[in-house]
Amino acid sequence: YAYVLFISMGILAVEIIGWWLSNSLSLLGDSGHVAADAIAISVALLISIRVRRQTLRQARATRTFGFAIQILLLAVVGTWVLIEGVMRFFEPPHIFPLPLFIAAVMGGVANLWQVSLLEGGFRNFTAHGTRAHLLSDFVTSVGVVVGAIVIYIADWHVIDPILSIAIALFIFYQVFRLFALANRERKRTRTDSTPRR
Repeated sequence: YAYVLFISMGILAVEIIGWWLSNSLSLLGDSGHVAADAIAISVALLISIRVRRQTLRQARATRTFGFAIQILLLAVVGTWVLIEGVMRFFEPPHIFPLPLFIAAVMGGVANLWQVSLLEGGFRNFTAHGTRAHLLSDFVTSVGVVVGAIVIYIADWHVIDPILSIAIALFIFYQVFRLFALANRERKRTRTDSTPRR
């Protein structure tokens, strides 16, 4: 998990630099999703390090806390990207496709690398959830790559706010999904803490 987390931090840095160079809101939205992935991986790393010392109830409480942080971060990022995307849709700014393309490709390749690392070393529920996060981030990177190609070929800059709105909606879907998972973990934690008669 440590290597996977290190790669996520690298992706986040590359995408923030790419956003600054390209002026792409969709890439910034993707970087917010990467930040949430980094939180998920950090929680998975914490659980894997402390797995021998944690009870099932403690592990579930740790996951629930991680879900809460992810939900808060994604909700803030998703709301900001959606509002900014709608505003940019009516007045599309100029986007520089080359740094956008390079950053998104690097992010997508790194996501696949992370998934391969997890496939080779972990077979538990936490690793499965982390892989799902990374694959969803890979999908958003592919969308950003497509947007960069469209901008380069057709000079159609409005594709960036369109992708940004789509990414924001996908982020909200992730928020509701994480909320459901957190609620399930919370209920299981309460069940585990209830004395059996």
